Amino acid sequence: MLDFHSLYQSYAPQVHRFALFLCGDASLADDITSEAFVRAWTSRGKIREATVKAYLFTIARNLYRDHLRRNNRLSELEESIPDSSPGLATRTEHKEELETVMAALRTCGLSGYRNDGEFTIGRHLRDVLSSPLMINNDRILANISTSLLLGGTPASLRS
Repeated sequence: MLDFHSLYQSYAPQVHRFALFLCGDASLADDITSEAFVRAWTSRGKIREATVKAYLFTIARNLYRDHLRRNNRLSELEESIPDSSPGLATRTEHKEELETVMAALRTCGLSGYRNDGEFTIGRHLRDVLSSPLMINNDRILANISTSLLLGGTPASLRS
């Protein structure tokens, strides 16, 4: 049996040429060639000198097939598919609007209950609006909306 260095010197150019024939990409052919020799070197059984070339070509072919299987699952996104996520400007604008609404609600006394660090304004509004003392919920909602838009405090909620 040949030592590994002489095996590599004898067959590396042929295996590389075969891998290049399969894939058409020089860098991928380099990877396939080196991996084929690593697998031959780490194989458990003895490599027969009479079939070593066929053995290396089989390893290279199987590595190329594995590469194709892995890459067939991946596909590039088409440029025609629009990105539906909001852009940075839109997200910033929404965040500023939310901060404005939260500040207005805090000035109205509707800062909400803290629940694990989160404001739950919806629950607080539900509690306020479902109170039996509230006669005209539409009027209160109109006051809250107007106040939020104008940046003031609704008269019906001042203490």
